[in-house]
Amino acid sequence: ARRQLRLRVHFPAAVSADGEAAGALITDLSQNGARFECERHLAVGQRVKLETEGFPPVIARVAWRSSPEYGLAFEEVFTLEALARLVAERQGVASAQATEMQAVASP
Repeated sequence: ARRQLRLRVHFPAAVSADGEAAGALITDLSQNGARFECERHLAVGQRVKLETEGFPPVIARVAWRSSPEYGLAFEEVFTLEALARLVAERQGVASAQATEMQAVASP
């Protein structure tokens, strides 16, 4: 099987499992999974919901763990086009916010 295209990102997120949410940071994304950092302990095989601004909530299973890093396998994969569009829109939002912050900060 060919390796999926992985996009390096830096998206704050929330990971929910068993009704409890924890903060997370998504560090890479592919059509069928994600790598993220989270202080909360999650078990391999555990079903979680991953939420980040600009993306629909994603249901996934923990595929691997190397605490504080985790790998997720999405239950429903993204098409490459959908993933690229969501990431581009999300990064556009982030860079627009950064530009706004710089504009506010400068005299």
